[in-house]
Formats: sequence, structure tokens, C-alpha cells
Amino acid sequence: MFNSQIPHNFLTEMIANNTVSSDDPAIDQSNKAYCELLADRLDRLNFNCQLYAVPTHNHDTQPQKWNLIACRAGHKSEQGGLMLSGHSDTVPAELPQWQQDPWQLTRHNDHLYGLGVTDMKGFFAAVITALEQLPQNNHQPISLVITADEETTMVGARALRAEQLCVPQLNIIGEPTSLQPVISHKGYLAYRITLSSKGGHSSLNQQQANCINAMAEIILQLQQLATQLQTMRQDERFSVPVSTLNLGSLNAGDAVNRICASATLELDIRPLPGVESEQIELWLQQAIDTALSCFQVSAQLSPLYPPVNSFSSSACTHSLFNGCQHYHSACADDSYPNYAFANYVTEAPFFEQLGIPSLVMGPGDIRQAHQANESINLLQLSQASKLYHRLLQDYCFQ
Repeated sequence: MFNSQIPHNFLTEMIANNTVSSDDPAIDQSNKAYCELLADRLDRLNFNCQLYAVPTHNHDTQPQKWNLIACRAGHKSEQGGLMLSGHSDTVPAELPQWQQDPWQLTRHNDHLYGLGVTDMKGFFAAVITALEQLPQNNHQPISLVITADEETTMVGARALRAEQLCVPQLNIIGEPTSLQPVISHKGYLAYRITLSSKGGHSSLNQQQANCINAMAEIILQLQQLATQLQTMRQDERFSVPVSTLNLGSLNAGDAVNRICASATLELDIRPLPGVESEQIELWLQQAIDTALSCFQVSAQLSPLYPPVNSFSSSACTHSLFNGCQHYHSACADDSYPNYAFANYVTEAPFFEQLGIPSLVMGPGDIRQAHQANESINLLQLSQASKLYHRLLQDYCFQ
């Protein structure tokens, strides 16, 4: 009889590992101890575990990050089988808003609380709980891939190579989807616009050199681009059925009596599938050039991170995908459709680029991710472990 109860001590250890990834070097953390914790558990289950150092964008100040790849070969086949993947890192904790220690797993009523419990350490706890109650003579390979820095640069997923992996029939990425299979999501681009000028004393009235004035014109152009993106293409399968442009951060000036000599604006764009990132960058540059035609300022458009492509699953005709739909229907409320389209991004495009059919399906509510007092429903965590147990049993032991 399968026991779907997640070992509390194991998940407690997982949450206690601070795996924050951040652009702020003061709080950025290594994920090595966390990967070693999972590797130790998987090694007991006869998995071959390999840690791979991944490149970091700032070798001097950033701690070393790692990918963990664990594979247990099949007795009948070295090909196919099932992969379960996800990231090791969490977003930073907004400490003043947490009602308890973010790195201490706590229970209140039917929920567990802790940083990363939904996004996405609960997933790995559910998977390993399922594996611990299966025999070790699987016929097809079973592999787990744990990556670094998904919450920032996605450097872990970008560093994966096909020769490192047991290429499966299907990869399930355990991001929180309420166990609903996600077969498509938008892309992601993030940019910084930097303006600079000679500035000067405010009494000189050189408004064409004022970077605040210039940035105001750029913002007007970007608002027009946002409207263009929303009207050019719509897909009602997404809850937000248009490509979006968000102005996220603005900094300018240093004194009230100076002509502003510098300004920065950070923005992100989430394009629907079919909207190319190269075209978006061209439109951004055109918007900047149009806005600055009458200003005496210089401008630089630079990406904050490399772009993440939109995702459309190649797994939709696979029997394993049909199995995921079936098991989801058995676990979920009838009001949920059997698959979904997401506004957020995941590592799925990187696996698809390696020729690995992927879908996104994990426990937890995405609305709990990146929130203070992050929590997961105990029943859904238990359902997830049962679901992965059945998938592994049906597709790796037959």
C-alpha cells in the first residue's frame, strides 16, 4: 500500500537550506549543500548522482552554483523512461512580512509554511517519497535534474548538455500548477534603459539635456508599444491573452537644483508564443530613438538577462502526456481543464531545445510563489506524491 505522507524531517531539512538566488551578492547563496542533501537521499536509492558546476556571471562575488543530475538506468532499456526536473533556488525572503522563520518548516491547520515549500522544494519531496516506495528494478530509466538560479539568470538550465542526461520519453517540470499539466507558456525578456547627459545647473534651463524629461518621452513611446503588443496578437487560452510590457523600476537624478544627468528604467516583456524576441528588441530601440529625437542625451538599451523563449510542448501526442491528464483528472476538481497555458516562464524551453519533450506539472498554487508566508496544501502535496508514484510505476516498470 502506497503511503503518500511526505516525511516531515526530510522536507524540514530541505527548507532549512538557504538556496536564495539574487542579483544582490549580499544575499545570493550557493545551492551545493541542498544538492548534496538530495544526492544523499537518491544515492540510497541506487541513483548515479553527478554534480556539475555551472558558470556564473560574476566569478569574484557570486558563490558557486551547481546542477545535480541523478539517473537510475533501466534493466530492459537505457533509453526512454521518465525525467522529473526543477530548480533548487528560491527568491529572497521579504523578512518583515514573514510571520515565522522562512527557513523553518511550520504547520498550521492543513498547510505547510516555508520559503520554497511551493516553489519548488515540495515537488522534490513528493517525488523522492514516491521513489522510496518503488522497487529499484525499473525497466526504463528514471532521472532527476535539479538546476541552479532559475529565479534569476536560469544559468543552470542554460548549462545543461544532452550528453549529461538520460534522455527520457517525457520530462515533468514540477513548478506549482495545482497538478494541472501546463503545455505552453509565454516568453520573457528584461531590459535596462540607461540615459546620460552633461547635466548642469538648473538655472540654465537646458531641458533637452534633462534625462528625466527624456525618460518621460521614452515612457510615452513604451506605453504605445505596450498597446501595440496587446492588439497585434491574442490567445484566449491564456488567462492574460496578450503579450505584456511592464515598467518595473525607475531611478533618476541626485539633486533638486541640477539638470538630471542620468536615469535608468527597467522593464520586462512577456510575449505570447509566435512573437519573436529579436523583433521586440528592434521595436524597443525604435521607441527609444523616436523619443530622443529632440534631446541631447545618450541612451543604451541592455538586456538584464538573456531572453527565455516561449514554450509549446512537443509531448502532447505522447501516451505519457495522456497519462498525466488522466491522473490529474483523478486528483483535481472537475472544474479544472485537463491542461493549461501559463503567463509565467519555466525552464521547459531549454529542455525542449535539447530534444526532450516536456510539460509542467507540480503541486502548489502559483499565487503562493514569491510571497511572504509561502505555503502548500498538505492534501495536494500528498496527491502529488501519489500521482508521481503512479506515473513512475506505469511508465518505468512495465
